[in-house]
Amino acid sequence: HWIINGDMPNSGICCMTSYGSTVITACSSYFWYGNNYTSSGLYYNNFTTSSGCKILNTLDLTIIKPLTTIYQTACDSFTWLGNTFTNSGIYKDTFANYIGCDSISILNLTILNSSISSVVQTACDSFTWLGNSFTSSGIYKDTFSNSNGCDSISILNLTILNSSITSVVQTACDSFTWLGNTYTSSGIYKDTFLNSNGCDSISILNLTITFVNNKIIKNESLYTALANNSVFQWVNCPNYNPILNATAKNFKPNLNGLYAVIVSTNGCIDTSDCIDLNTLKINIYPIPAIQYLTIENPTSTVLQYCIQNILGQTVRFGNLHEAVNSLDISALARGVYLLKINNSFGEFEFRKILKE
Repeated sequence: HWIINGDMPNSGICCMTSYGSTVITACSSYFWYGNNYTSSGLYYNNFTTSSGCKILNTLDLTIIKPLTTIYQTACDSFTWLGNTFTNSGIYKDTFANYIGCDSISILNLTILNSSISSVVQTACDSFTWLGNSFTSSGIYKDTFSNSNGCDSISILNLTILNSSITSVVQTACDSFTWLGNTYTSSGIYKDTFLNSNGCDSISILNLTITFVNNKIIKNESLYTALANNSVFQWVNCPNYNPILNATAKNFKPNLNGLYAVIVSTNGCIDTSDCIDLNTLKINIYPIPAIQYLTIENPTSTVLQYCIQNILGQTVRFGNLHEAVNSLDISALARGVYLLKINNSFGEFEFRKILKE
């Protein structure tokens, strides 16, 4: 660019305005034409030579800042420039940058901590923790974000103790006592208490109570036991001696006396009350008798008899086979005699007779 400066002395001399451009990258600051620049930018310097010509210089300056600051928040640790930091603080590192200037980097670090909590728990059968139900002993872990936004690790050290169940099947007569309680009815009963683990122990009783129906009824000389599906043994009272072959539901005695029945039902035994039979009569006639004495036997068994005098001497004895028996006593002297007739239990009936 040429400028003809007609205002200058020596008119007619031509000056050329010259331009100069400089591109500089500097560390921290740059001194140019008497000025110290510390910031990047475009700077200008204009001046006129002694010959009156103008010179326009431009500086394109880039200042490399030696100091950079980084603000960082991290959980537990942070790695910066090859170093790992676990505590909050301000850290500095100096190195040469790409143009050979010292570069200072500052790390303003905040370390937030993750959290670990541990729970030791003992439970019976199962335990619910953080929405999960566990039925086995073990160590369990769950991770979630805490208030810092970092991992929160919860650890459960769990011991599961077991409840226990026991079952008893029991058959008893009339009643059964179990765990301090007496039961008189069949059924399923349950009791709960603490076992050695401190957990529920459930005991179940499946109970069958057998009641023996020991009632009997008498119709004239026929006895009938009221129990069904049972085993019977008829006995003579009061000694309860078993009567031979008297094992049916029905029993018809041959002699007067007291009778009862022993009833066995499903292994349970009970005895009825003793009931008197006095309807069987042994008739003896005539009294006084002269030649023959008649004895009527209402039973179907053979009876034994003996006749004793007033001195206790037996003057006649024998068996009574018939329903109506006639004894010849014509040879006996006149007087009072005692007639003894035995029954099937070895017991005697005594009758006083008179011989004329």
